[in-house]
Amino acid sequence: MSIRTATESTFSSSSSSASEKEATPVEEVKEEVVQETGPQYTDDELNALVQRVKDFTMLFDLRDEDWTPETVETIKLYFSTKTDTVLSVFFDNVTLKATFGFPSQPVKDLTYFLKDSTDRITAENFSDTMMFGTTNESIEGSILSVLENIYAPIFFDETTWPDSIL
Repeated sequence: MSIRTATESTFSSSSSSASEKEATPVEEVKEEVVQETGPQYTDDELNALVQRVKDFTMLFDLRDEDWTPETVETIKLYFSTKTDTVLSVFFDNVTLKATFGFPSQPVKDLTYFLKDSTDRITAENFSDTMMFGTTNESIEGSILSVLENIYAPIFFDETTWPDSIL
């Protein structure tokens, strides 16, 4: 770790003396990444949410034995934090993976889950509070599915449209 000196400052004065320019340490500001914790769940509640994710995940050739402990832990962490709003479940070669956000490499099919960070999600309200769907390598079909399942409900729920649009 390097320490910036006053001589390296962006706002240094040209009239300062040579003695002032000798290694006067300037404090470094470190950014601290804080992960906000979300709602607190019991083990039974988390297990019920994991089961909901399993039930709604539709991937080609998905079997019960594909769910690894790492995948299950990632799903539990997803519901326990506020900051992660997207969960993706997909096959990376033959291994089932669950990640926050979307994968950086192409996949054949993927199930995504979107949550609002302010909602407390339960197994009972899962279908009402979560947006989810499955996409595959058929680009046109995937775009149509996203439009039907994500954008259409948002537009149809909007009640402040002016009469000229309706």
